[in-house]
Amino acid sequence: MQINANIGNYAMNISYAGNDIYNPCKVSTKINVLRNQFIVTEDNFYTCFDDNGYLKSDYEDYELIFKGNFNDKRIILNRPVILKSEGAKLLDSVIKIESDNVVVDGFTIINSNPGNAADNHRFAILLDNVKNVNVTNNDIQLNSFDNGYGIYVSESSNCNILNNSVKAKANALTFGIMLYDSNSNTLRNNNIFVNGTNKPHLYDSTIKVDSSISVDDYEAEGMVIPEVYKTYGIILFYSSSNDIGYNNVKATSGVDKYYTAIKESTNSIVGIDLYYESNNNKVHHNNVNVTAKDPYLYGLGVLGAETGKRDQVSA
Repeated sequence: MQINANIGNYAMNISYAGNDIYNPCKVSTKINVLRNQFIVTEDNFYTCFDDNGYLKSDYEDYELIFKGNFNDKRIILNRPVILKSEGAKLLDSVIKIESDNVVVDGFTIINSNPGNAADNHRFAILLDNVKNVNVTNNDIQLNSFDNGYGIYVSESSNCNILNNSVKAKANALTFGIMLYDSNSNTLRNNNIFVNGTNKPHLYDSTIKVDSSISVDDYEAEGMVIPEVYKTYGIILFYSSSNDIGYNNVKATSGVDKYYTAIKESTNSIVGIDLYYESNNNKVHHNNVNVTAKDPYLYGLGVLGAETGKRDQVSA
């Protein structure tokens, strides 16, 4: 008897009508269909991934268990898969999730500042237009030459960002967790520390935030967004109905002296901020600590629309 079934638990009832030799019978049993597993190391990494870092079709729906250290890896999850770490460290690497139904659990990601843009890693984990993704129990340490994003969620929904530690330091934009056009996600029990630019900046009416394609092209134009500052623990753009709770957020900067507000610096350091058409979000039970010498420090902010414009609902 051959059974084709998805992963899961199944109850089976088998009956036999009997004949002149054998009596009729009925059998009830349970069958567990398990996920295939494969242990991934630095040496066999390209068994599962192609030369560009895409997951090979043979390993769709696998549970891939990473062990040991991995250097300079581009991991593109373009198929449903579970990635788990048993003490694995990803060094100067990025995980980009392009498929629904993906799990990334338990990784240490350490990206260092290479001193130039071409070799720099702005992202640690990026979710790009996906649903039902779980990013859990990861330890991210990101030091970026220019912009830095610990966990970047773009055009994604029904994803869980849980129990992660994110430490992000950058010379320009420094965002611990960012949501862009992403709805109905859960961000809970994350520990976030951001250390922003050490330079004073005057007011910019608009700023370019990297889009998801910047992970593939560091010279990509990015998205022009008005009235954005440099340093945020958690920031949402055009993102609604998200649950943001029980997170510990600490924010500071590398600025080592006080500057006169507006005239010398407009730097703002923000713990959690909700920007532009980010409606019906639930922000609760977060512990936010903002300490810096910059002129503007905010624990929580809500900006419904650009200055001089109105948004009907925001929060």
